[in-house]
Amino acid sequence: MRYEIVKNNEPLFEKYADDIYRLRHKVFKEKLNWKVDTIDGDKEIDYFDALSDLHYVIVLDDNDKLVGCMRLLPTLNDYMLEKVFPTLLDDKNIPKEDKIWEVSRVAVDPDYQRSIGMMSFDKATLLLLKGACEFSKKQKIDSYLTVTTDRLGRLLLSLKMDSKKIGRKLAMEDCNVVSLQFNMNNESFDAINTALIK
Repeated sequence: MRYEIVKNNEPLFEKYADDIYRLRHKVFKEKLNWKVDTIDGDKEIDYFDALSDLHYVIVLDDNDKLVGCMRLLPTLNDYMLEKVFPTLLDDKNIPKEDKIWEVSRVAVDPDYQRSIGMMSFDKATLLLLKGACEFSKKQKIDSYLTVTTDRLGRLLLSLKMDSKKIGRKLAMEDCNVVSLQFNMNNESFDAINTALIK
């Protein structure tokens, strides 16, 4: 199993684009039952997918099948925390900085997770985070923001990365969502590397 970092106009992204959108549909529409836009009945695509300077971390198994994906957006462009969840930060202090990016649409194949009997973090999720860390080094990103469920947020914070919850908790459909900030530094890099070798 390995991760790749791809931009949305590169051949590798185009090869896996439909698989990415289908995986997102499988996770966000079918598993979580969120109100998301669906195309062709089985692909989840939103407004942010058409933006420029969009990158993905993807995880592929040993047969090159997509297992996980994560979208990376610069906060200088529109992004989800700013446009969809601004009340998490009381509409104030919404970052617009070249060294702060957003992680969104994190999805890992539920069939894969069931097959390994996941109790905490699976290897695919950790590899997505590892890819985000490596991308931050290349792009000189200081931190990532993300919006996630309160439950997953607590799990992410347990990784011992240099991270914190920012803003308030917001009730959404059948769960609560929170925003987190992950600083990209040696503490965070070491936490992911340690988790991967356990």
